[in-house]
Amino acid sequence: MTSLNLVDSPPETDFDNLTRLVQEVLNVPVALVSIVEPRNDRQYFKSQQGLPEPWATLRQTPLSHSFCQHVTRCDEMLVIDNALENELVCDNLAVRDLGVSAYLGMPIYSPDRICVGALCAIDVHPREWTATDIRLMNSIADCVTEAILLRAAFQTAAELHEEQKTFTYALSHDLKAPVVSLKTLLRELHADCSAAGDASEIELLDLSMNLVSRMESQIGGLSEFHRLAGSHFPLAPVKLERVVFDALVSLKEPIHECRAEISIGSLPDVQGIESLLISLFQNLIENAIKYRRKDRRPSVRIEASVCGKQVQVRVIDNGIGIPFESHGQVFEMFERLHSRADYEGTGLGLAICKRIVDIHRGTIEIESGLDQGTTVIIRLQGLSH
Repeated sequence: MTSLNLVDSPPETDFDNLTRLVQEVLNVPVALVSIVEPRNDRQYFKSQQGLPEPWATLRQTPLSHSFCQHVTRCDEMLVIDNALENELVCDNLAVRDLGVSAYLGMPIYSPDRICVGALCAIDVHPREWTATDIRLMNSIADCVTEAILLRAAFQTAAELHEEQKTFTYALSHDLKAPVVSLKTLLRELHADCSAAGDASEIELLDLSMNLVSRMESQIGGLSEFHRLAGSHFPLAPVKLERVVFDALVSLKEPIHECRAEISIGSLPDVQGIESLLISLFQNLIENAIKYRRKDRRPSVRIEASVCGKQVQVRVIDNGIGIPFESHGQVFEMFERLHSRADYEGTGLGLAICKRIVDIHRGTIEIESGLDQGTTVIIRLQGLSH
């Protein structure tokens, strides 16, 4: 239970809602989700409603004050109509100190189906529990177990995700050094072959250097993609105009080489992470000028409008476009619509864009058709006024 953070942890709505439900449907003053720890001689209340002090604040009692220990030990429900007349619990200090008179407890389970405690309803007066009471409690106890199972599933997913991030980082880090060394070696060989005038060797080395450069880009893109995965970034006011300007500065050389026309409309401020938004627009603008038509000068327009609490940004180009049936595919990792002979790339650019927009709790979509240019529509959180 320690690994699931069920003990010595703050109250949680998922469990508190269930104990409140027990109070209401069974009309009892006290309801508990109790985790029993025999080795520590205590029961810890993951959720409690109606306990007297100091137990409500302590959120635990020794097992001398526990009826739930019997549910856990026997792995079965415990029904007590009058504690003073029941040999199992009549001497339990919960009768004197907590005022327990009637008790109905149901087992709750860990992911490996071990009984770890009980969901219980407590009355301060003798009470004959009905078949309906038992049926309702059994159903709610199943819900408590499901909440524990869901918690375990989320935790396992988080651990696997963290392992994947660590592995990807280590792999990309370990691959960078040999790739850099290989590039240096190829450059030296290229210089020697150029001096010797060996055209066939130069062509082969050019091909090898292109492959190594592509590998370097893929390693960098993969590392960036997984750096963003599952990370938490606090949002703050960001000036979109500055973001786009910084993205254009980083793309100055490729924009100049293809003589691209860039026009920017009025851009409002948004809630975001400036460094990630720069990367977002850098990827989008780079894609817009990379996938250009051969028969026209590339142009990119960036415009925005405010729609309620959202800012909608449109990045519009006059490039080769994307077939309608491929609109969803382009946001997936390593998905490419064109051969590398036609257009260089890692297949990670738009996947990174999607991840950045997800971090901003926004949306990204495409309006495009083959040979009709592409419009990328991004929706981000605006500033509240």
